Amino acid sequence: MSLLDDVSIVVTPNGYKAGELYAVVPTPVLGAELVDCSSFDCADPAAIWSEGSGWSFSEGKAIYDGTGGTSGLSQSNVIEVGKQYKITVEVLSNQGSGSNTIYLGGTVLSSSHLSVGTHVFYGVTSNTNVNVYIYGRSGEVFEVGSLSVKEYTSADMDVTRATAATRVDEDGLIEDVLSNVPRIDYTGGGCPHILSEPERTNLVTYSEALTSTTNVTSSNTTSPDGTLSGLKLNETTSNSQHYGTSYEASVVDDGTIYTISFYIKKGTYDLVKVYTQSSRIAASIYITFSTESTTASGSDFVSDSDFMEDAGNGWYRVGFSATANSTGSVSIYLSPKDLTTYVGDVSQYTEYWGAQIEEGSYATSYIPTSGSTVTRNQDQFTRDGIGSLINDSEGVLFAEIAALSDDLTYREISLSDGTSTNRIEIRYTTNSNRIQVLIRNGSYLALQYDVSSIVDFNKVAFKWKTGDFALWVNGVERATDATAFATSGLNRLAFDQSPSGNEFYGKVKQLQVYNTALTDTQLAALTS
Repeated sequence: MSLLDDVSIVVTPNGYKAGELYAVVPTPVLGAELVDCSSFDCADPAAIWSEGSGWSFSEGKAIYDGTGGTSGLSQSNVIEVGKQYKITVEVLSNQGSGSNTIYLGGTVLSSSHLSVGTHVFYGVTSNTNVNVYIYGRSGEVFEVGSLSVKEYTSADMDVTRATAATRVDEDGLIEDVLSNVPRIDYTGGGCPHILSEPERTNLVTYSEALTSTTNVTSSNTTSPDGTLSGLKLNETTSNSQHYGTSYEASVVDDGTIYTISFYIKKGTYDLVKVYTQSSRIAASIYITFSTESTTASGSDFVSDSDFMEDAGNGWYRVGFSATANSTGSVSIYLSPKDLTTYVGDVSQYTEYWGAQIEEGSYATSYIPTSGSTVTRNQDQFTRDGIGSLINDSEGVLFAEIAALSDDLTYREISLSDGTSTNRIEIRYTTNSNRIQVLIRNGSYLALQYDVSSIVDFNKVAFKWKTGDFALWVNGVERATDATAFATSGLNRLAFDQSPSGNEFYGKVKQLQVYNTALTDTQLAALTS
């Protein structure tokens, strides 16, 4: 008998079997290609595509010559109202500087300038117009290598996040994800995970621009999202300080902890230092590229909070936490080397992108801004009405999870009847690096184990059966209890303690519920 024979709920990259509830699926389901001649390499693209004035086809490309005004390339009757789709547009060249527009039915997915490269969009249309469009603009000469549309099924769990957010895609690039769409994140490479984060606001009003430069020149370079929005800061020959200043975080509050982060790419210096601009947060950070290490300091720096994470393509995300010592504005000084006075060299440079200052003790995913602060709402995951799939008397709740931070708060994944008094849960606690499992029916039974780090992925299984409870972590049985204890009416799976509160913020690679109490051999295999 395989482990999956007793599965009632499974969330795993291989969890696509008849009769199973997908819940949160780390690997999305992509449907077949819906547009014909998606690479424009068929015998007669003009017979399949509807092209507006200024469009033509040649050698596997759709080419817009800029003379047609607002002119579209489209294909009709390929999508359905209410379904979600992934739209991929390959831009081979774009000689203009204005906006281009991507439509899904009547929904605008993007109205920004499409730089050379591959652009991915996700969307749902409620419009009965089921066409897919890509529009050019007058004077915008550009070439499209392909336009793909596929149905995108990412989750059977209900996902709520009222705002857009970002994730790292399978190519290692940062991309936008629409509201109420789960983020399947590939940060760090390898197998993806579902990303669940708290609400955060980027207080830097222009995250990809500088408010001023001092003895440096700024030019654009390819950024971590694949566009030409990175900032290459070259020194001038002045005998002075050399730096660029980020736009301000308009208000930080005295006594509050903030996390400052940015993306940096090695130029000509191995050691680079970045500073906060205001005495309201007095801190700085040294970045050493050869050792991929950081050293932060300053009177407001929170000890051991500095970090340096590989973001791919030579980029790193770097940052630290600090406590504001007064209320007011803060900027970041981004230097090619440091803020000492020296005679610069125009060939010396460092690259930057994506400044972020957010309230909280750790960094969350990048929040782009372009003129004002931007808030990303929290992620919420729930699934109700699944009582027929859960065995109240015995079973196993299994998760492969990592915390965003060891921040000493409760973060829970639960099976419940929708109340806080009748549930089974896996959670992080107010004790450092502690994993705890509980079963509640008014009173409660708890088992726990301290791992080396909850920020790393751990495989956790809680077996429940009256008189036979066990906690397994990373292939080993860590705690047991033989108390007679039962619960009933379980019908809800959620990333919280049920009905709300103690939301699970972290990363989830697998989440499974078995409707029998697995054997020790099976539990060892499941959690190894």
